[in-house]
Amino acid sequence: MQDLAQQPGQQRDKGHADQGNAAARDQLLHALALCLCVIKK
Repeated sequence: MQDLAQQPGQQRDKGHADQGNAAARDQLLHALALCLCVIKK
């Protein structure tokens, strides 16, 4: 029974982790795009 009670919390934590990963990915892509723009000039 305890495993069943923990699952919703674990799924919620995974959702937050996915959001964090998306934000980190976006920041990385923006940084790479900025570097590419600087290199082209």
